[in-house]
Amino acid sequence: MKAEVTCWVVLAAAGKGTRLGADVPKTYVPIHGRPLISYSLDCFLSYAPCVGIVVVIAEDDQHWSLLPYTDMDNVYCVRGGNERYDSVLRGLQFLHDKVNANSWVMVHDGARPCITHASLDRLLQALQKDAVGGLLGVPVTDTVKRIDANHNVESTLDRDDLYLAQTPQLFRYGVLSNAMAAALATNINITDSSMAVAQAGYPCTVVAGDVSNLKVTTSADLALATYYLKER
Repeated sequence: MKAEVTCWVVLAAAGKGTRLGADVPKTYVPIHGRPLISYSLDCFLSYAPCVGIVVVIAEDDQHWSLLPYTDMDNVYCVRGGNERYDSVLRGLQFLHDKVNANSWVMVHDGARPCITHASLDRLLQALQKDAVGGLLGVPVTDTVKRIDANHNVESTLDRDDLYLAQTPQLFRYGVLSNAMAAALATNINITDSSMAVAQAGYPCTVVAGDVSNLKVTTSADLALATYYLKER
């Protein structure tokens, strides 16, 4: 693709990943002999529209400094906060003097190692003239049940208009940074960037993602990501 736009990337990698049960934070769990985070980093570093990457790590991270990316001119590192949205906002604040309000910023989960250039192309092509931005997503294919506190079925939801949100999520810097800052003033748990943007009153476009672009949370996710990466 001959991209008409360029973008920065904020890579959120400050989570502990306790549900995975590993000896190291999940972004450093090895897959085929390499830390999980290296796959998404290499994807962005080899993607021409990407200007640079801000990696947001935990305050007590002891692993990042051992990776070869620390000496790269276009890879930066900042320390994150207690929650994911705190960490993303710190990454955005780092970019304040490097971008303008209309610059594009992609926010990606460090625990999604299977992102591809094809998905990035679809996202940029679909949104490059948009005033706000959007996100990758895949339609829900299973029947969805709402349950009560006793795990009894309350209702069956219409899945026709339900999507699973993925990352990267691509937004104008001004829109995203203002929305994330405003979200901090609420007591709502902001689970992704698009939630903050939508809460601020902006429309968020969903662009076709890929089922292989999964977030590694459990050992089953790790096994599936290992399989996808091996197949490539």
